[in-house]
Amino acid sequence: MGCFGFLKVMMFIFNGLIFLAGAALLGVGIWVKVDSGSILGFLAKIKGAPDELDQLLNVGYLLIAIGAVLMVLGFLGCCGAMQESRCMLLMFFIIILVIFLAEVAGAVVILVFKPVAEDLLQKLGDEAVKSIKADFGKNPDLTDLWNTTMDTLHCCGFNNYSDFTDSPYYNKNLTYPSQCCLPVAHPCTASTADNQTITGCFPKMLMLIDDNAIAIIAVALGIAALEVFAMIVAMTLYCVPAAGGHIIMSNGKDALTTDNPSQVSLKQSLEEGMEALDLFLNNRFRESLERLKPRVHESMYHALIYATVLEMQAMMTFEHDDITNAGATMKKAQEVCQRFRRKSPGLVKFPGESLTEEQLHAEVCFAECQLQRAALTFLQDENMVGFIKGGIKVRNSYLIYKELHSYIQSQQSLVGPSHLHLQGGVAFGIGAFNLTLSLFPARILKVLEFAGFSGDKDYGLSQLVSGATVVNLRSMLCALLLLCYHTFLTFILGTGEGEVEEAEKLLAPFRLRYPKGAIFLFFAGRTEEIKGNIDKAVCLFEDGCKAQQEWKQFHHMCYWELLWCFTYKQMWKMAYFYADLLTKESRWSQAMYVYMKAACLSMLDKEESRPFGEDEVELFRQVPALKQKIAGKSPPTEKFAIRKARRYQATSPVRLPVPVLEMMYMWNGFTMIRKCPELTDGMMHTLVEAERTLAVAPGNQYTVDDHCVIQLLKGLCLQNQGRFPAAEECFNNVYRSEKKIRYDHYLVPNALLELGLLCIGQNRRDEAIKLLTKAKNNYKDYSMESRTHFRVHAALAKLKVSPAEQEDITRL
Repeated sequence: MGCFGFLKVMMFIFNGLIFLAGAALLGVGIWVKVDSGSILGFLAKIKGAPDELDQLLNVGYLLIAIGAVLMVLGFLGCCGAMQESRCMLLMFFIIILVIFLAEVAGAVVILVFKPVAEDLLQKLGDEAVKSIKADFGKNPDLTDLWNTTMDTLHCCGFNNYSDFTDSPYYNKNLTYPSQCCLPVAHPCTASTADNQTITGCFPKMLMLIDDNAIAIIAVALGIAALEVFAMIVAMTLYCVPAAGGHIIMSNGKDALTTDNPSQVSLKQSLEEGMEALDLFLNNRFRESLERLKPRVHESMYHALIYATVLEMQAMMTFEHDDITNAGATMKKAQEVCQRFRRKSPGLVKFPGESLTEEQLHAEVCFAECQLQRAALTFLQDENMVGFIKGGIKVRNSYLIYKELHSYIQSQQSLVGPSHLHLQGGVAFGIGAFNLTLSLFPARILKVLEFAGFSGDKDYGLSQLVSGATVVNLRSMLCALLLLCYHTFLTFILGTGEGEVEEAEKLLAPFRLRYPKGAIFLFFAGRTEEIKGNIDKAVCLFEDGCKAQQEWKQFHHMCYWELLWCFTYKQMWKMAYFYADLLTKESRWSQAMYVYMKAACLSMLDKEESRPFGEDEVELFRQVPALKQKIAGKSPPTEKFAIRKARRYQATSPVRLPVPVLEMMYMWNGFTMIRKCPELTDGMMHTLVEAERTLAVAPGNQYTVDDHCVIQLLKGLCLQNQGRFPAAEECFNNVYRSEKKIRYDHYLVPNALLELGLLCIGQNRRDEAIKLLTKAKNNYKDYSMESRTHFRVHAALAKLKVSPAEQEDITRL
């Protein structure tokens, strides 16, 4: 039968029993509900029939609910295992996981928050006593319920007999319930009840739990073990098909597998794929897709590149239809790649079995499809199921890349005519994973490493460089990822020290081959922007817009950078113009675009005319309604913009002092103008004027926060000017105002971060580590927190600080 078959049978038997138990409970519940009128009516006429028969009707509803849940659970487990339906197995896993987490949460509350639980029970007891005193003897339902409980548990009241004092029953009979005086006969007076050993029902329940604690714990652990076992088996059955030799489709049927699925040779597939990419990079996007489309069902590289282009378009347009179409196309591409993969799992060959070059290429294409489908899943699905599915795709992709990487470095590796393309694909996957994961803070990286991922930045960079500098199908992907890292990630999520020379070196061959390529014009503009050549950057971004008119999405990337270029130059109307273009053409972040329009207008003099007659107050008021969600969450920059814009909801709004410059800091724009003294001087002048205006304005609830915003930004300008003591004083002013800040709590950890970076520049290593660690550990739940943590992590990594060293310096 094999291990896989044994797991399927055990899963079927285990869940079959759950299904039958659920069916039995459901049947009993329905019978109680449907037949209660006749059966219970007949039984009630029997002399001496217990009053509790009436409670069976309510129990019926509970049995129906429990039975239905168990039947659904059993059905998902049985069918998921036998039909190998990944959807059913995943749903079964999620339901068991939710139940298990609820049980763990309950145990944690009981064990860790026992005083809180006891307090809650005490409050519950107080309410129970109040209900007894108000309704016992008057309300038949409550009276019957307490009588039944006391008869069953041989107890009296919630705490003791005194709970019934002043109740309707006591006031009418001047006695306590007979259960409080057993076995003494009536009447049950206070003195009689006081001499008995009958305890309250709550203490009696606690005694029962204590007496049976071992049995309860054993049963609980047994149930938990069964649940964990069920989850492991379900996830094993789910993952084995994806990592093995045949993929399971959502309908439970195997994808078509043939030994010779296509007449297109691997060499021809790669050559035509390279030609299509060449067209794409020359801005001939439609021709590129038309060249690929005829063979997307028979060639893995045609299918992969075609789906990749559609995914790039979907990522840029952010249109729901484009995202859905890209996801469906990428899924079909994965199915095509699956047909070329070897049938047995893994790359380790069985005796007598040969591994073909085509099968190796199928593995790397399949892994790339998995990775890209995960990205679309995170973008499209806004629920926990989507995140779990995306996470599984990412892990499966990573495992394939790791195995391929080990294989092609081993002595048994097959080196075919197209080996460079295979190496490029593996280098892209391994490099992308290592570089991306290395950007995460240490605490997140530890969790990811526990799950089997690794994040070595230097190794990731070396792999991507090797993939980008050798001509292969993935050269462009490797180069683009490196360009994104050097020109964006190191600024937004790092210390603002991009490797401009490395970016220019990567760009050089592509600029020669594709002089009008919109993508490479964009990155050329970005490198000039980093170097401080703002006017030259503007020209390149404008050239990027002129280079092609087919994909407006490339224009939007240039518009965004042009917005910031004119912000650095304090040409507010031009910056407004590009923000306005984005609101009309791009769907990525309407809240951010409208906020930037309003922020640019607010920087103009009051007497100066506004473009198109727009009013910044009305624009700020529109921002909260434009919030959107990506991967189930609002982008942090949108949350920040919305929170700042709420000041304008009041009838008499308090204007933001320098909203554009504050948002510019969030995108690390002050680092961009470090090499431009005239731009820094202009920013300093604007901040000094804003500070003067704030000083003469009447005080309000935002005054301290606004003053600290200006101090932080002034500190950045002073640092750019080389006036380090003055910059340090500004950052310390923010830190000293910590307890006075009411809304902008992000200011203090960011002031500490900037102080730490300033210390790094002055070789004050220990002081820098202490400040950075304080910024990381002492503050939470503030705006743009993740961005600050990424930057702190990058600064500590630059200092090569170990976790132990952080702790030692922090304790000093």
